[in-house]
Amino acid sequence: MKYKIVIDSKAKEWIMKKGKALTIESVHFPNCCVPIVELSFVYGKPADKEKFEKIMTEGLEFYIEKGLNFKNSEIKIGLTGFYLFKTLRVEGLQRII
Repeated sequence: MKYKIVIDSKAKEWIMKKGKALTIESVHFPNCCVPIVELSFVYGKPADKEKFEKIMTEGLEFYIEKGLNFKNSEIKIGLTGFYLFKTLRVEGLQRII
């Protein structure tokens, strides 16, 4: 699947400081009624690159887990928080129930 990555300037700067590569993968939390799927971010390249789609944009490398679906195939990445509590925010994950 071809994704379009939209990244704000603060998030771009943050990822550049962390090594210019970001892996986005799913984390599954078992639950009795409704399975919960969230996203996990790892700065750097994944160990098993075959499970990921590599996207180069704006001087950064993104590795997106194959099988993740995003609304309109668009991944929006921003930076949230302040001082030591900054973290990335990804919008657009399409949750299939």
